[in-house]
Amino acid sequence: MLLGKKLYKLRNGKNLTKEGLANVLGVSKVAYGKWENDITKPSFDNINLLCNFFNISKDELIEDEKVNLQNNVFTNSPNIINSSNTTVTYSFPKEVIEKLLENQQNITKAVELQKKLFEKYIKK
Repeated sequence: MLLGKKLYKLRNGKNLTKEGLANVLGVSKVAYGKWENDITKPSFDNINLLCNFFNISKDELIEDEKVNLQNNVFTNSPNIINSSNTTVTYSFPKEVIEKLLENQQNITKAVELQKKLFEKYIKK
């Protein structure tokens, strides 16, 4: 279940309006509404507030928001981000990280070679 749907169920379970829960959390009704509609995701601080308010763990709240990589395509919902912080964290299998590092090393070597060739031809 996506985070927005979970938030909706949790909020309705407490008979709260979006505005009521937003006030409790100290965020705007619009910001909360975007979380519930999976347009944006709450910051980690707000995730902590939500977990404390609903008395659930972070794992329970965001377990289905994890990234699944299949055939190099992300198959999950939007990642947990804060609209004011565009840093996104993904969890990749070790093999994927190793391949990314190998590719980065190859790119670095190619750039260095291009730089040497360029310098060689500039000096002529």
